[in-house]
Parts: sequence; structure tokens; C-alpha cells
Amino acid sequence: MNTIITISDILIRLLETMVWPLTVLILTYFFRSEIKKFFSRISSFKYKGIEAEFKKELNQAEETAKSTIHTFPKVNSIEEALDKDRSSEIISLLEISPKSAIVLMWPHIEKASIDAAERLGIFIPQGFTGHHVFQLLKERMVLDDEIISIFRQLRNLRNKATHMHDFTINIEQAERYVSLGSGVIKYLNQIENIA
Repeated sequence: MNTIITISDILIRLLETMVWPLTVLILTYFFRSEIKKFFSRISSFKYKGIEAEFKKELNQAEETAKSTIHTFPKVNSIEEALDKDRSSEIISLLEISPKSAIVLMWPHIEKASIDAAERLGIFIPQGFTGHHVFQLLKERMVLDDEIISIFRQLRNLRNKATHMHDFTINIEQAERYVSLGSGVIKYLNQIENIA
């Protein structure tokens, strides 16, 4: 009889210790879609260097580009937007340092905006950055709100890559950024003097 009580005690203790983990597993299973929705709404969290915010903003910029497909050019490779030397430099950086590839892509986007403004005969004061030039192009109705939005999102992502030291970007994210940046450059390169 003592053996039976001991076995039953062991089973009861085993069930007592397993109740909470099993409850959590069952609840997680039943509410998995709600849990996924919750984590997709979180704007930023860090786990071992992964930044959900960067991915979310990159997705938003890509969605904006898709919605402006009538004006935003599709880019199959970076060579469509930059010369061979510049594009090969960025491509080689993608694998070595994705963060550096993003930082290096940014001046090319700014330069393309300045070149577009100059082709249109827009005076650009000394010290104006790409942000200022994009505003000038918007004021002259050369750029629509969607292109400005993509530009701002790319600038914000570049700022995160530059200024957040514990920020990690994977190759796939950097490739997507470079592709979007190439699209902006290609778009700007197509702007001709209207006058």
C-alpha cells in the first residue's frame, strides 16, 4: 500500500509542476494569431541586436514605393542607378558590413537630388543637404508626397544605421535599402529641365 501512495504522490507532484507550463503552451497555441498581431504592432524591441523598428520602417518604405508604381521606377540592380565603380563598392560592402553599405548609399541619394535640382535650374544655397533639396523639389511640384515619404523613410533608416551603435542590420535588410535607394536615384535621374 505504501508503494501505491508513493506512486500516486509522485504523479500528483508531477501534474502540479506541469500545470503552469502546459497552461501556457495551450494558451499560446489558441491565441497564436493574436500574439503575432501584437508583436507586429510593436514599433521597436531589441533582442540580441535585432531591431524590429528598422524592419518595420523598411517595409513601410517598400509599401509606399509599391503604391507609387506609376512614378517610382522598378530597379533590378544597383547598376541601373549608379556607375559600375560606385555600385560594386556598395555591393561588396553588403556582405562585409551591411550597415556601412546603407551609410555609403545615402550620399548618392543626396547627390542625385542635387543633380536633379541643378538640371531644373533650381539654385541650391551652400550647405543644403538632400533633405533641403527634396523640400525645394517638392515646393516646385517636381516630387510628389509619396517620393518625399520614401526619401524621409530612407533618411530615418540611414540615421539609425549611423547613430545607433548597438544597432545590427542583416544583409537582406541592407539589400532592400540599397534597392529602394537605387529606385529613388533612378527616379531623380529621370527628372529633366521642364523650362
